[in-house]
Amino acid sequence: MAQKPTTQPIESQTPIVTTCEASEVSSYTNIPSVVSAQTPKEINQLARLYDTDATLPNKSNHAPFLLQAHPDFGAHMKAFMYNAWENLGATIKINSVYRTPSHQARLLREYNANPAGKAKPGTTSYHLYGMAMDFNPTLKDGKQLGKSFNSSVDEWVKSGIVAAGERVNLYWGGRFSRNYDPIHFDFRNVAVSTTAVASLVREQEMTAAPNRVALA
Repeated sequence: MAQKPTTQPIESQTPIVTTCEASEVSSYTNIPSVVSAQTPKEINQLARLYDTDATLPNKSNHAPFLLQAHPDFGAHMKAFMYNAWENLGATIKINSVYRTPSHQARLLREYNANPAGKAKPGTTSYHLYGMAMDFNPTLKDGKQLGKSFNSSVDEWVKSGIVAAGERVNLYWGGRFSRNYDPIHFDFRNVAVSTTAVASLVREQEMTAAPNRVALA
């Protein structure tokens, strides 16, 4: 087990959420194979350890996002953040989890009013179901990883953060074939597809919010 930092990071540290140009992702394809995931039982055990670990930093940042997350996804988030802290001495600052329908509509209105220089908000994102997280890790040495190539693929992989998430069956956005997004983990390995989730939401639209729909 890695020795934890003797001082805890300041929770108000400004997250590094940056963008990258297409030319910057031309060399990001040399990524190792996906790490084998632990069993659901092991993942739930890690989530319980997260709940009881009084030393784990940034829980006040995590708490509102965990409330927004789909309950099944929330357990995987906790397991990932526990792995990062316990095994790597790394802390996680969450920036986004659930994008409400009203938030999505606002983003689309803003894009349609002024699309220049903006990426169109995705209509099939796992964020729409509370099944994705955008985050910045702060490593044991104090370095914070972000989205641009100020934090290279090698840095992300060698940090252990990618493996910490994949070990609990999360899908890393650094593996996207387009729109390299290393600050992103989502639930596609468990929820199968956004189409399947959207179908469940439609079936239960009178009784469940998108981030509370019952997965099969």
